[in-house]
Amino acid sequence: MTRATSKAELVPACQALERVIAHNHVFIPQWSAPTHRIVFNSWRLDQPAAMPPYSQGEGWAIDTWWARVVQR
Repeated sequence: MTRATSKAELVPACQALERVIAHNHVFIPQWSAPTHRIVFNSWRLDQPAAMPPYSQGEGWAIDTWWARVVQR
C-alpha cells in the first residue's frame, strides 16, 4: 500500500489487507488515540444488548463479546 502510486494500485492492496485481517484474529493497539475504536467481524462475534455505562472500551468489549451461533 505504501508503494502505490495511483488509486488503481491502492484499492487492490487495501482489499487484500482487508481479507487478511478479516480471516484472522488481529488486535491493533491505539495507544495514543483519545477514543476507543473497536473493529470486529459481525458475522463471527456478537455483543450484549445493554452495554455497561462509564467503562473503558477495550476491557468490557473484549470480555463481554462472544462467538455468534450460525443459524443454518
